[in-house]
Amino acid sequence: MKKIVSLLLCTGLCVGLSFCFAAGNAYEEAVAGLREVGYGTYKEEQTYDSDLCTLFSYSVLAPHGPYANLALVYKAGSPLGEGTVVSLPVPDGNFWGASSAPDQLNWDPEEGQLTYSYYFDDPLHEADISYIRREAGTFLYTVDLTTGEVTEVLTPPTYEDILERHFPESFYAREQVLEAPGTTVLLLRQKAGDGGYSLLLVDRAETSDHRVRDLILPSTIVLDAYPNWFPTDRAPDRLSLSEDGNTLTYVYSFPDKLASPYDGAILHEAGTYTYTVDISTGELEVEHTPPSPPRAVNSPMCPPGAGLRRG
Repeated sequence: MKKIVSLLLCTGLCVGLSFCFAAGNAYEEAVAGLREVGYGTYKEEQTYDSDLCTLFSYSVLAPHGPYANLALVYKAGSPLGEGTVVSLPVPDGNFWGASSAPDQLNWDPEEGQLTYSYYFDDPLHEADISYIRREAGTFLYTVDLTTGEVTEVLTPPTYEDILERHFPESFYAREQVLEAPGTTVLLLRQKAGDGGYSLLLVDRAETSDHRVRDLILPSTIVLDAYPNWFPTDRAPDRLSLSEDGNTLTYVYSFPDKLASPYDGAILHEAGTYTYTVDISTGELEVEHTPPSPPRAVNSPMCPPGAGLRRG
């Protein structure tokens, strides 16, 4: 768990803040300045008002997507002074720094407190994958409305969070669950729609970022309604872990090949496909075994040697 406390107060000189100023010590002028956006279009989403200050929830429509922002504008008689603007922290939502409105927001002026939170399934990496720009988990911000002090608490996602948010049981049936060291193997079936199957590896170790890896399944059906989509509508014939739990094997067998009726592409050949997965890396190997040729069978109406003339 990580906890960061910062005091985001506006003075004549602001250092390290993306947006924090006092405009003429007048509430109206500060609000007007807030709405003057030089690199996009200001769009006000919501305002929350009290005798002390007003919370503006707004976005800036920019070329790389909307940037959500939260700002407090203080009124006359406030300890921070009329017109003081405090820009509240918003975590990056994507590589471009664009963000969204909070998942939850609770404005409680009677208690003198504002809380808001964001949840992210995965960490946000820079181009250098080793550098994490924003962690995964729940970011909870608590703001003291009187002082402008902001407390940020990051709670990493749990394995249960990942399962429920990615694969809610209301939508997916868990056909098979296998436990490998630090990883859970899930064979899921959609309860609605085409009832397609998915096979996934979900990291559950506390030290991991709970990655979700989607394994390849062969297409088994052609849907007329979706000409470019060939889902899997049947479970593997066999799904198993090795004794040490480090290798996953699953098998599909087909009596005939399946071709796309649209471009003739072969979706699978006749025979048996054996998939072998290294659990630790997710590396997948596929082996195709063609069907054995039919063996000649003697007819019961013509026993061996029948019709042969003996000398």
